[in-house]
Amino acid sequence: MRLNADYEKVCKAKGKTSNRKLARLYKDFGDVHTGGFKEWWRQGARGAELFAEPPAPLRVKTLEASELKDYEEVIEGKQAIVVAIPLSLTKREIASALKKEVAKVHQGTRGFHALKSRQADSEAKYTLSPYKDIASLKDALKAVEMRRKGKRLLDIAYEFERIRKSEERGRARGNEDYWIKEPNISRMVKQGECIITNTANGLFPLRAIPKKKAPKKN
Repeated sequence: MRLNADYEKVCKAKGKTSNRKLARLYKDFGDVHTGGFKEWWRQGARGAELFAEPPAPLRVKTLEASELKDYEEVIEGKQAIVVAIPLSLTKREIASALKKEVAKVHQGTRGFHALKSRQADSEAKYTLSPYKDIASLKDALKAVEMRRKGKRLLDIAYEFERIRKSEERGRARGNEDYWIKEPNISRMVKQGECIITNTANGLFPLRAIPKKKAPKKN
């Protein structure tokens, strides 16, 4: 958000703007140019209020009748289910029935796809778009900053190559020649610009500009 020129203007004007979307963002996020990230995140529990999900059970447990009200929010948000299990059934019958009930609501995905699914069902005020790693997001924004300072794509590529060698990041990514290629840097800059542009629409961290929906035909 600090790299978004439109939001920077709103911050300088202390939230005064005719743009309703930016005004709502400022009401939630405030001036992101003062202080550090940790200070901004912790002020009035701002980070949790904007991005946290409603509390969910941390483990599978048996609920007492008096506890059901405490879980209404997470149940309605489809983050947990309540199942009645007749104790007259055998353990095998219970296990079989539970498997069927869970299969109705749990997709059984793992890793990035599971994260994407959870994000799609997010109940947070601002949801995070799917992303694979924080390092690539930082690189994209760093590339934008260097490009805005007038550096050529080749110069940026060599800068990333220098960083890669000093931190041995290329080996971790499994591609020694990745950073030195200008097309990759150009793509990285475009993705970074999209991430920055989308912050003004409350979208984090989205690497592409959302396509506008075509108007419905009468």
